[in-house]
Amino acid sequence: MKLTPGELYFVRETDVLTNEISNYVKIGLVREEESRTSQDRALEHQTGNPRTLHVDTVVKSPAISEIENIMHHLLAENRISGEWFNFTPAELAEAISIAQDLAEEANANVGKFAIADSFKNKVSQKSLIQPTPEILTWHGVLLASEAKIKKCTAIDSEIREIFRNAHAQPKTPTSVVDGGPVREDIEKYATVQERKASLQFDQASFQIAHPDLFVQFTNTKSRIAPSFTITRPKDLDLSLEVIDRQLFILTSEVETILGSYSPGSALLELLHTKSLQLIGHNARASWDKEIAQANLKAFCKDAAGVVDVCKWTRTLKETKTFDEKAFVSAFPDIAKEFSTVGEGTQAIVMKRKRAYIPRK
Repeated sequence: MKLTPGELYFVRETDVLTNEISNYVKIGLVREEESRTSQDRALEHQTGNPRTLHVDTVVKSPAISEIENIMHHLLAENRISGEWFNFTPAELAEAISIAQDLAEEANANVGKFAIADSFKNKVSQKSLIQPTPEILTWHGVLLASEAKIKKCTAIDSEIREIFRNAHAQPKTPTSVVDGGPVREDIEKYATVQERKASLQFDQASFQIAHPDLFVQFTNTKSRIAPSFTITRPKDLDLSLEVIDRQLFILTSEVETILGSYSPGSALLELLHTKSLQLIGHNARASWDKEIAQANLKAFCKDAAGVVDVCKWTRTLKETKTFDEKAFVSAFPDIAKEFSTVGEGTQAIVMKRKRAYIPRK
């Protein structure tokens, strides 16, 4: 986690004719290293906007980019465009409260991140430390956050598959007689990215055919190779129903929708809304995981880990890396002999906003 300090701002807009404050709120950031303030950013956004912009709230914190990112994910269901969100007064108050809580967490753990960072490039000792109640608490937080991320990722993958299949349907029925499923309007909820095929270099075959050239473009260097692993007790119940009731209910709802979905059943909007909620849960769990890892590493310091909790080994290793870019530049004709064109891919990218109809 990058600990760059700064300000998270909430900018609101007022109608110059009615003097009414709209529900649209911009959530952005200003890094401390920048020579401008949140008020300066508001003035920059004023250009082209017929309504008067003003800074409603500023939240100062370290890790400001991470906090902005998690806020955008947590509030994705309220997002309408870019960094602009649609909030009722109560929702805005809740959003500000969330930002303040995240800032408090960042401030409370900034020292742990600094300690962990100071030991990440130091060779670890063979010794293990004994767990304390605080270490066991962070162990539980990390285990729970991993379980949440795993479930969110799995459900998100299933939702994307639904959208991928919907995109593959024909835009119109194949015939008037048989009809059949037609492509639903997925553009409101997701975009399809066509990724062009790229050249793939067969390094193994090249090494066999030209061992001298391979050695010539291979760099050798020593580096600290870190490895952080966590112990997972077999008897620990990490079911969502136990660790996060709200997420359990959400994923159960999504699984029910997925089970009843069929092409043309008009459930894409509901699935997209649920996916936005999952994005928020995933972001929150990822934040918790990073903080828990930092705390456990800070407890380890130069030790190799904590008994029955985690291992954080850092060993000095010599690594060899083939500089493919330099080789291709120097010997393009030979590189071409060992290069093939891979297949193009298609990716479904869910839109992280809900701008189609008012929320109920």
